[in-house]
Amino acid sequence: MLILSRKENESIHIGDDIVVVVTRIGRNRVQIGIDAPREMRIRRSELADAPSETSPSQSTSKGSSVPPVHNAVSIQNELAGLSFPLAER
Repeated sequence: MLILSRKENESIHIGDDIVVVVTRIGRNRVQIGIDAPREMRIRRSELADAPSETSPSQSTSKGSSVPPVHNAVSIQNELAGLSFPLAER
């Protein structure tokens, strides 16, 4: 695992088309924004690891029950309420 330090409004580029930006740093929480291609599936780890519940509105012909996140606003909404503990120095 690569561990990097970033300050507020600094970013990390992953490949040619993914950018992760630290948008806010709070007391015990870091808010991030992710800019990625629409076809890139991005989910919080607790959602990716949890068993999925299939609903008719989410089912696709390939059987996937979780639709991909399509833009930075959706990603920000997806990350709302997710806490990232800050490393102690």
